[in-house]
Amino acid sequence: MTRSLAITLGCLLLLLGGAHCSSAQQSSTIHVLLLDGNSGKPLKIGNTGQAGAPLSLTIFANCGPGHICFFPDKKFTWAVDGSGWTQVPVIENLKSLQLMKPTDKLAYCQGTPDKYGALDKDPEFAVDEILSRGVVAPNTCNSHLNIQSRPGVLIFFLRPLTWWEQLTKAPQM
Repeated sequence: MTRSLAITLGCLLLLLGGAHCSSAQQSSTIHVLLLDGNSGKPLKIGNTGQAGAPLSLTIFANCGPGHICFFPDKKFTWAVDGSGWTQVPVIENLKSLQLMKPTDKLAYCQGTPDKYGALDKDPEFAVDEILSRGVVAPNTCNSHLNIQSRPGVLIFFLRPLTWWEQLTKAPQM
């Protein structure tokens, strides 16, 4: 008997008994889509704040209290392509992903940012939820965007600072 047939028969027996079963293995990659919270389109500015400059996203792995974990090669910065996508591997014991805006020229579109676009804590998202249902981060920049996710996908929103926010922004030390 082949392994897939055995899994299918096992799932059928469990389903007849009222249990939930899935023969699909969990994804080994989480796809992150970074969008402009105002327009719903990929961001046009990069890490330098200039249009067309390369964009990357800082993502930290959280493996739960008392557990330190790292992505392969201790990587924590992920290049974002022109369509707004990047991929993050799912590592052993990974509980959540914490995302950090790549530049002070961008503001978060979730939580209650201060007048400089900063949050008390960088947004964090549960890996189990991303893998099972997909997650669309809250978007306080434009409540009229209707964007749907799918399993294995995290959709995250940032927006460029307005010219007034940039003018009145506290100096960086």
